[in-house]
Amino acid sequence: MSSLAINERMLIRASAGTGKTYQLTNRYISRLLHGVPPSQILAVTFTRYAAAEILDRILVRLARAASDPTETAELGKAIGETGLQPERCREVLGKVVDALQQLRVSTLDSYFNQVASSFSLELELPVPWQMIDDIQTAELKREAVRQVVSQGNQTVLRRLVNLLAGTDAARSVEDTLVRVVTDLHRIYLETAGGTGDKAWKWLKPPPRPDRSEIDTVVEAMENAPLPEDNSWHKAHQKAIVDIDTMEWEALVRRGLGAKIVSAGEDHFDDPKVPAEVVAVYKQALKLLRADVANTLVEQTAAIHDVLEMFDAEFTRLKSEFGYVEFGDITRELANAALGDDPQRLSHRLNSGIDHLMLDEFQDTSPIQWHVIAPLARAITDGNDATRSFFCVGDRKQAIYGWRGGVAEILEEIERDLNLNTGDLSESRRSTPEVINTINQVFGNLDRHNNLGQVTDAVTNWPFVDHKAHYTDRDGYACLKTLPGERGNIDDKGEFDEIAGIIKGSGGQGGHPGPPEQDRGHIFSPKFPPTGRTGQPGRGVSLTDSAPGSRPVVFDGAGPTTRADPRARFPVPFPPGRICGF
Repeated sequence: MSSLAINERMLIRASAGTGKTYQLTNRYISRLLHGVPPSQILAVTFTRYAAAEILDRILVRLARAASDPTETAELGKAIGETGLQPERCREVLGKVVDALQQLRVSTLDSYFNQVASSFSLELELPVPWQMIDDIQTAELKREAVRQVVSQGNQTVLRRLVNLLAGTDAARSVEDTLVRVVTDLHRIYLETAGGTGDKAWKWLKPPPRPDRSEIDTVVEAMENAPLPEDNSWHKAHQKAIVDIDTMEWEALVRRGLGAKIVSAGEDHFDDPKVPAEVVAVYKQALKLLRADVANTLVEQTAAIHDVLEMFDAEFTRLKSEFGYVEFGDITRELANAALGDDPQRLSHRLNSGIDHLMLDEFQDTSPIQWHVIAPLARAITDGNDATRSFFCVGDRKQAIYGWRGGVAEILEEIERDLNLNTGDLSESRRSTPEVINTINQVFGNLDRHNNLGQVTDAVTNWPFVDHKAHYTDRDGYACLKTLPGERGNIDDKGEFDEIAGIIKGSGGQGGHPGPPEQDRGHIFSPKFPPTGRTGQPGRGVSLTDSAPGSRPVVFDGAGPTTRADPRARFPVPFPPGRICGF
C-alpha cells in the first residue's frame, strides 16, 4: 500500500470530473483496511449531498469488493494493496456497518455543530439551542431592524440612511437597513472580535475641498488655453460645470477627464492636449479624490454604526428564542480555540482524530480554517507514522465566496503544513471536444492584449492542460459572442442561441449544430413555454420540467432515443450521454 501511505500529507488540486471523490474514498477505505477505527477518521465537505455521496461510495465500493473478486482486485489496485481478498473487505464492511453512528463523514458545519454540542456551556450558547434556518434568519433580521428603527434616534437613523444611499433616499429607512445588514453583517462579525471599529474607521483622508478651492479650479479651467478644434470647447464647458457642481462621476466618465483617469494621471501623454490643460484637470482630480474619500469614509463609518445597533438587537432576539446560526458556532469555536487542546477535544468527542480528509477545500473561509487548523497542524507536525492529512480542492470551482470562502487558503496550507502536492486533470465527465476547447481558451489567456485589472491574476494562474479520459465519446463545443453590452447578457437570447444549435438551425451564427441523430433535449425553467425539442408532436414544455438554474443538455444515443418517452424527462440517469456547454 505504498501509494497511499498511512502517514501521508497530501494536497491534490483536482479539476471538475477528475475523480476527487474517488481519491478521497480510496484513502478512507485504505485507512479502514489498516485497522483504523471509523471514529478516528474525519472526512468533511461543504454540502450534505456531497457528504452523503462520499459515505455512499465508501459503503458501495466495500460491498462490491466483498462480493466480487473482480471488484476486489480493482479496489486493491486503487489503494495499492494487490493482495486484497474479499474476506477482508467483508470483515471491514461489517465493522463499518456496526459502527455507522461513529462515522464522521459530514459537512464542516455539522462537525462544528457536534463539537459545540459537547462544549455548549463553555461557549455560552443558549440551553437548549435550536439551529435557525434561512427563512427564520431573514424574518428575525427584519424584526431586529424594526426594533432599531422604532427605538433609535430618528434623526441619526435618517442621516445614516442618507449616507448609505448617497442621497436623500426615497427608499424607507427599514428597507435600506435590511439591505445593509443582509450584505455586510457577516463581515462586521468577523471584525468585531478582532480590530473592532478600527477596521471600519482607520482611513484618514485629506479635508474635503471648500468652496474657494472649487472656485479656484473652475477659474483655472475657464482660462485654460484650448486647441482651436471646436469639439474641445463643448466638452470643456461640460467639465467646468461638473467641477463647479462637484459632479465627479460625470467628470471622469467622459471627455478628457475620462482619458486621463483611464491612462493614469502619471502616464497620460497626448501631444494634442496643452500641458496647462492637463495640469488643471489634475488639480480637479485631486479635489475629486479628497471629496470622494471623505464620502466613502463617512459611509463606511455609518455602515459600522448601523451594524453595531443591529447586531445588539439581533443577538438579543436570537438569545430570547434560543436560536443559533451555523456562523455563531464557527465564531465561538474560533474564539475558544478548542483545537489548541486536542486531548480535551478527544475526551469530549469520545475519540481522537488521527486522519483528517478535507474535500472542496477551496470553499473554506478563514474563520473555518482557524477552527480546523490546530487539528491539521497536530497531525502534520512531526513524523507520526500513524496519522495522515489529505486535502483536495480546485480554485476554479470556488463558489462560496458569498459566505466567506477564500480559495487562496489552498496555497496557504501547502506552505503552512509542508504538504506534498499533486494535480488531477484527466476528466471522466467531458468529451475531448469540450476539453480541447477549454485548453485552447484558458491555456492562452496570457496572450490577450487587453486584460486590464485581471492581468496579474491571469499571469499568476498556473493553468494545467486537461485531457479527456474517454476519447471515443462524441461531443460538441462552440464559442459564440452574443449581442449586448458587457455584463448585461440577455438570458433569453442566450437560451435561444443554445436551442438553435441543438436543433440544428445554427442560431444567429448559422452553425449547423450537432448531427440530427445526436441532438437532445434541453430542460430549463427559463425557456419560454412554447420551447420544445425532439420530434414534432413529442417532447414536454420546458416550463414543466423540474427547476434548475442553467440548461441541462442530454445528447441522444441515436434516433431511437428521441422516440423514447423516457428521454423527454430530466431523470437522474438519462438514456443518452451527457454533453455540456
